[in-house]
Amino acid sequence: MKVGDLVEAHKGELGMILDIELMYPRNPCSPPRSVKVHWFGPAPRWHRKGLYAHVSGIKKVISESR
Repeated sequence: MKVGDLVEAHKGELGMILDIELMYPRNPCSPPRSVKVHWFGPAPRWHRKGLYAHVSGIKKVISESR
């Protein structure tokens, strides 16, 4: 996952990743822990505006950014 990727939530909601919080911030190979997403259309029920969402709420990456 990278900033700018288009993602899909479990019930089909589409969004774009705006920011990523890493599990181990000082390690460049760290997996992502949570992401900030801009949702196109209605947001998932669990989404809270302005807060990072855990990556388990993301089903798949639809389109990768360059």
